[in-house]
Amino acid sequence: ARSADAYVYGGFLAPDGIHRYMAGTSMAAPHVTGVCALLLSLDPGADWEALKAALVGGVRRDAYTGWGLPDNAWGYGKAYAPGAVAELAPPTPEELPALEVLTAPAVSEALFRYTLPEGATGGHLYIYDILGRKVYEREVLSRRGIIRWDLVSATGIPVANGVFLAVLVTERGVSAPVRLVVQR
Repeated sequence: ARSADAYVYGGFLAPDGIHRYMAGTSMAAPHVTGVCALLLSLDPGADWEALKAALVGGVRRDAYTGWGLPDNAWGYGKAYAPGAVAELAPPTPEELPALEVLTAPAVSEALFRYTLPEGATGGHLYIYDILGRKVYEREVLSRRGIIRWDLVSATGIPVANGVFLAVLVTERGVSAPVRLVVQR
């Protein structure tokens, strides 16, 4: 959150001197909402029960959250978009399209290697920003190959540095989301 008018206690100020750290429900709600938006983009017919099951089933648990969840401190765990996507419609491995990032971090372009599942007639690569907004889409027709993305959004604007999620969607299933870091 940016603010030039408010005083920010130095302990919560990020190293860049502009941004500050925030925690709690006010910051968790937008993240969980973004994961729900991603899930709905992959399965527009999903009801609230399916979304809740995917969110709860896909959380991360670690040394900070502990293993005795749910509790009043961490709820069910840490929201985790790749886990929630996998829980939404867990396909069998032979049905999954495969997607892999070949450039880490992406500086001037991003390269993705993909393989469509047997019987798939095509698919679409979707790239989302950290807010869950689709920034790029590309149709895929061949069974396997390399996709090059010039880090320019569908509206023709170069994307900012940051973390993006990419998925490959076919009529036979959805790939596991892959993380792309853009750092120019």
